[in-house]
Parts: sequence; structure tokens; C-alpha cells
Amino acid sequence: MFRTLGELTKSTQGLAASFFQTSSVQRSGEWYPFAGAARAYRYEFVAGEKSFAYLGDRPSLKKFCEAGPKILIRRVVSRQDRLDAVYFDKKMVFKKDLNPFVFVDDSLDPKFVLGILNSRLISYLYVNTSSIATKDDFRQTTLAELRRLPIRTVNLSDADGKARHERMIALVEQMMLARKQLGGTQTDRDKDYYHKKCAALDRQIDALVYELYGLTAEEISIVEGPANAG
Repeated sequence: MFRTLGELTKSTQGLAASFFQTSSVQRSGEWYPFAGAARAYRYEFVAGEKSFAYLGDRPSLKKFCEAGPKILIRRVVSRQDRLDAVYFDKKMVFKKDLNPFVFVDDSLDPKFVLGILNSRLISYLYVNTSSIATKDDFRQTTLAELRRLPIRTVNLSDADGKARHERMIALVEQMMLARKQLGGTQTDRDKDYYHKKCAALDRQIDALVYELYGLTAEEISIVEGPANAG
């Protein structure tokens, strides 16, 4: 069974700092942390310098910025034709380059969905069905197209479905930790080790996604073709 990302989540666009009143200090509870210099990669969020944005006059936005499980998807498609998605659960206002997807359906763990979104298959599907993803050098995603992405669901009351669900979560958590460790490495030897570890985890996640979506060997070879490496 498949659900769209839009059925599992509510989402909005990130916004420019000029849209809010901002301050270097938190003046009240209506002032939310704002990471204007934040960067998001697959499985990794780098906050950078933070300030605060006033949401007292933007009540409709609060639900996207409150603490709680969500996935952030980078607006720009990478040079490797990949979507960049990251798990996030803290209170934060997001800049225009990051679109938050807040879960409204708790039948699947957000980390299970994150593994699917960061897979090679979903990037392949997005790039090859999007009307604008590869139009120019500044390739972007759209909320409408992201919301239509097909997410393979599993039956958690079924032993096989539950095992796949837990396997994906475990792999994603290992990847999140490995990405964090890679960012903190100091030596070339350690960087090489964690690069290889992340690559191995990526392959395992991709293999699980191919299994979940029922791809044949021929279909997998198309998705993993030279033009889609990265």
C-alpha cells in the first residue's frame, strides 16, 4: 500500500528573514529560534548562527515551528540529482531554503519515511517526473510535487512489515550518527572511515527501499545507472 507524503504530513515553505521581526535575544515565548544560516544535507542539519523570529502575529506558522518530529527537505535539488532530507524535532523557524513536513499520521515512524525520502529511488522518481527539477542550473523542488511522492507503507501488525519498519529506523539512526561523527572528524583517516561507513549504510537503505517498492533487478539497474550516481 502507498500513501503520498502529503497524506502523511502537513507542510509549508520556509521563509526569508525579512518576513519576520528578528532579534539577537529571545524576548518572550513568542520569539522562536531562527537559524538563518542553517544548511541541510541528507541526514544532517547544521544550524550555524541563530537569532530569534517573532511569531506572535503569525499563528498559522507556529505548528510548523514547534518542537516535534518533522522532516526538512532542502528546496534545491543537489548537483547529484538527489533530494536532501533531514529529521528534526526541535523548536525552530526555518529559512526559505528548507521546507518543513510535520507528521499528522503516526502509523509510520518519521525516520522510516526519512530513509525512503533520502533513497536513490525517490530522487530518481522525483527528478524524472518533476516539471522543473532539471530545467536549469538552479534546480528546485516544489511543495506540490514533493507532496505527491509515493511512500510505501507497511503493516506493523504483520511480522515482516514490522521487521522492515524497524530495520529502516535502525539504519537511519546509524546513518544520522555516522554523519554527525563524520562532521566532527579531525584526521583524513577518520574522514575516510566515516565516508565509507555512510556509503555502506546508504547502500543498505537503498536495498531495503528497492525491496519495499518491489523493484526488479532490471529496474534497479536503471535507477542506479551512471547518470544517477552520487
